Amino acid sequence: ASGTALLLAGLVLLGLALRVPSFRDSLFNDDLSTNYVVNGFGVGNIFDILASDQEGTPPLFFLLTWLTKGFGEMEGLRVVSLLAGLACIPLTYLLGERTVGRPAGVVGAALVALSPFQIFYASEARAYALMMLFCLLATLALLIAIESGRTRWWVAYGLSVTAAAYTHYPSVFVLIVLFGWAFFARPQARKPLVLANLGAA
Repeated sequence: ASGTALLLAGLVLLGLALRVPSFRDSLFNDDLSTNYVVNGFGVGNIFDILASDQEGTPPLFFLLTWLTKGFGEMEGLRVVSLLAGLACIPLTYLLGERTVGRPAGVVGAALVALSPFQIFYASEARAYALMMLFCLLATLALLIAIESGRTRWWVAYGLSVTAAAYTHYPSVFVLIVLFGWAFFARPQARKPLVLANLGAA
């Protein structure tokens, strides 16, 4: 267990080293939209912009980024994505360990750490890395809730579903698959599953 923890810590540090070089790059493409929403506007204005047709992403990522914008000009806009992207590495391991075994979990964590797409999204000032984080949390919490039957894990699952939906709309596709799998493959969990999703809704 200690060896696995050290390996995961090494993968997270490697992931950080691969993401830092582009962390201070100039803003481009969708980064500019995040800059428009977050910088120079109060938190109330964020909701005004999101309610208009100027930005098509839900508010959670922008609210968290608004809290971190003081860390620097471009860096502050990317702190949330960086932390979320790094957190996805051990979460992928935990999910893999629970579903297909420890070796596969390590391989999955390494792939997330080394993936060019994951490196890019963890250093972009957009909601993609945060969406992945909440989808991983929802999946892991759902599996533990079904296995343990404990209310706190169903609450964690419902909160993760809510956070994912408030981060980016495409997360709904992952959440629907999770719900469908649990509903049909684990019929004994249907009642808390439905209640958790009703709470999230």
